[in-house]
Amino acid sequence: MPGNQREKNDAVRRSLAGYGDDGTADRDIIHYAYPYQGTDLSPRPQIIASLKSQGFAVRDAASHAGLVFEHTGAVADPNFDALTEQLESWFAGQRWEYDGWECAVVKPDA
Repeated sequence: MPGNQREKNDAVRRSLAGYGDDGTADRDIIHYAYPYQGTDLSPRPQIIASLKSQGFAVRDAASHAGLVFEHTGAVADPNFDALTEQLESWFAGQRWEYDGWECAVVKPDA
C-alpha cells in the first residue's frame, strides 16, 4: 500500500536494532523495484538512466524484469524515509512497484 514507507522502514530498523545496530553507520543499502504485470517495458532504459544519475548502482533483478539498485548511506538518516517515499511515488508513476530495501547489520565496534 502506497504511503507507508516510514512504517516499513521502522520495521526493518527495529529488526536491525535487535542485532545491536542503530542504523547510523553507513552501509550498502539494496533497493528493489518491479514493473506491474502488463506494464510496457520500453521506458526501462530511461528508468535505469534516472537511477544511475541519482547515484545508484543498478543491475537486473533475478526475475520479472525488475531492478536492484544500491547506494551507501545510513538507514537512520532523517532523509532516508523521504528517499524511500520518493522512490515509491516515482516508481508508481512508472507503473512499477517499489518493493523495499535491505542491508547488512552493522554493529558498533566493541
